[in-house]
Amino acid sequence: MKRLNIIVTGGLVRLIDYIILKAYAQMKEERTIYSIFYLLKGKRSIQTVQDAHLFNLTSYYGIYKKISLHEYDVILQNLLDEQKINYNDTTHTYFITKKGESYIREDNHSQVFFSGMKYNNVAPSFYKRILLFIQVWSNSNRLNQRYMPIIEDIQTENFIKNLYRQRKTYVKLDLTHLFVELKDILRKIPEQNALMYVERLTGYKHYGLSVDQLALKNKVDNHTVELTLTSINHQILSVVSEHHKEYKTLYLLIEDLISKSHLTISASKTYELFNQNKNLQEIAQIRDLKLNTIYDHVIEIALYDSDFDIRRFVSLHISNEIINYVETNKTFKLKDIKDNINKEISYFQIRLVLSTMYTKERGVNNQFRR
Repeated sequence: MKRLNIIVTGGLVRLIDYIILKAYAQMKEERTIYSIFYLLKGKRSIQTVQDAHLFNLTSYYGIYKKISLHEYDVILQNLLDEQKINYNDTTHTYFITKKGESYIREDNHSQVFFSGMKYNNVAPSFYKRILLFIQVWSNSNRLNQRYMPIIEDIQTENFIKNLYRQRKTYVKLDLTHLFVELKDILRKIPEQNALMYVERLTGYKHYGLSVDQLALKNKVDNHTVELTLTSINHQILSVVSEHHKEYKTLYLLIEDLISKSHLTISASKTYELFNQNKNLQEIAQIRDLKLNTIYDHVIEIALYDSDFDIRRFVSLHISNEIINYVETNKTFKLKDIKDNINKEISYFQIRLVLSTMYTKERGVNNQFRR
């Protein structure tokens, strides 16, 4: 790893450290050193998605898509230098130290809200929309048509253009309502974070601060700024989606986003065929895909659909054997499980049980109540 010293003082520093340490604490030494990198990036592999559920890290899934592998390596090197993590030469994994555990206990970042699994694909679109919405509506309210749009994204531009055509007679009213709605949500967020969010906004003859400028002003690193903005967007999305009648202007920006399925397009097509009573071999033939790919789709479906009944593939006896081993040995390592249970039980069955083993509350799923 290349060395790079990051010096920050005061303020809410190194939120990224807190998140990575928290993830290592929960994964222990069960996964490779880059599992958390893939988690933060929101990698769509079934292994990363399943790990997010297994280790109760769904809140962090996909929350930092911009982070590069080099940046991640630098962060790990700093954590090693500070003795908050150590490297295990035998398992080729990092593990959190007592100093690292103390850091996440004492740090105030535990109050930062993320809902990554739910909003990781929605939040970026929403954020671009609200930034451009405020700029367009503010300038329209002042009858100004000469300005440089801050968002260069064709989908966002088309959405805002269409919305403006519908709402151009309500511009002043929309701005008033948006101010009230944002103020109501932001007042429940730590003041420094809320101010950071507001200072990023662009209006009439006023351009918001860049990420670099916000980091310098708040005496934090860029990672903290990026993650703080993401956290606030997740909070806005959560509040508005649950209380959309109270936040009608903000809801205009997310209504078409929050209804989207978490399933990939390919898994959705498999699910359609499955609901037509096709077996997995038939689905693989119809779709001209490998059976293992269809297995991955079933795992994905089980992760996201709480009503999906896996007993078509796994008997109660088999599921109990898998659960007993996992709970007794406190491990999610697939090879360890496979090597120590009935040899007839497949990796697919193990992964399927693990996918539905825990509810959101981390209790044993009702499908496996013994």
